[in-house]
Amino acid sequence: MNLDDFFRQVWKDRNLTALGFWPLSLLYSTVVEIRRFGYSCGLFAVEHFQFPIIVIGNLTVGGTGKTPLTIWAVEHLKNAGYSPGVISRGYGRRLSETHLVGEDSTPDVAGDEPLVIWRRTNVPVAVARQRSDAIRLLIKEKDCNIFISDDGLQHLSIESDLKIMLIDGEERFGNGFCLPAGPLRESSRHAHSVDLKLVNGIGQTNEYSMECKLTEAVNLLSNSKTRTLESFAGESVSAIAGIRNPKRFFSLLAERGIQSENYSFPDHHDFDREELSAILTTDDIVLMTEKDAVKCAQFASPNWWCVKLEAVPEAAFQNTFSDRVSAIVRSNL
Repeated sequence: MNLDDFFRQVWKDRNLTALGFWPLSLLYSTVVEIRRFGYSCGLFAVEHFQFPIIVIGNLTVGGTGKTPLTIWAVEHLKNAGYSPGVISRGYGRRLSETHLVGEDSTPDVAGDEPLVIWRRTNVPVAVARQRSDAIRLLIKEKDCNIFISDDGLQHLSIESDLKIMLIDGEERFGNGFCLPAGPLRESSRHAHSVDLKLVNGIGQTNEYSMECKLTEAVNLLSNSKTRTLESFAGESVSAIAGIRNPKRFFSLLAERGIQSENYSFPDHHDFDREELSAILTTDDIVLMTEKDAVKCAQFASPNWWCVKLEAVPEAAFQNTFSDRVSAIVRSNL
């Protein structure tokens, strides 16, 4: 069991292990609340930009479908005639400089998720330690008129126009504790401060529902080479996932009739050739997530495939999102 799996078990309920971490959780949540208070009362500066800013994020640690939803939102905005740009911190990257994601970008420079977003949408994406620097870079270099802040709910130094909170339909808020006793980055009462709540699964009262579904497999050595997922049924397949909830990816593969030998790694895992050579042969058929594929492409074998994940919010959310964006744009004129 890796560290991610350990804490996933601990955070399910208020067990003795979770309670043992509670003093640290209290300290952490106190610091978070002081920081929030500082922004709310003007002790810390909040920067305003002339263009609308949409924030997509969550209250819990790990993936709830933010990247697929960001991709969906970008495509939705493009189809509506806007010119969106995406800003991100670029979690897991090794360099701290502000960076405009492009053809030569690597996960070390851009982070894995921003690189996936750029490759899927081909819209301007910038990463920076301070998201305001990323916005300024896109304003200077690109013709964007609306911005999406990926995983930005806890970044309070920028005034936003629309906040969308994603919730894991299975785990919700876990045991309700803040880190490290629970999965919360901040108290769940701050869920009331967002504009829209979207559940990766079935939504509850005042929440919208979203489905994340696998679409097709793209070869890591040739983007023009694709396969349907159904074509892998009956073949000997290995699946690897270095994401917050690898079991969800493996389950989605199984739902498409793929019986795979599964290998789990920690979220944002930094893969290398030697590590995977120890468990895979060059002839193995390998399926992996997009986030993992951007880190494995440089040493991939011919039968390694990246599986695309698509977010499909319910129609009511799509309509509400369109209406909210239109109202925001009008108010910014």
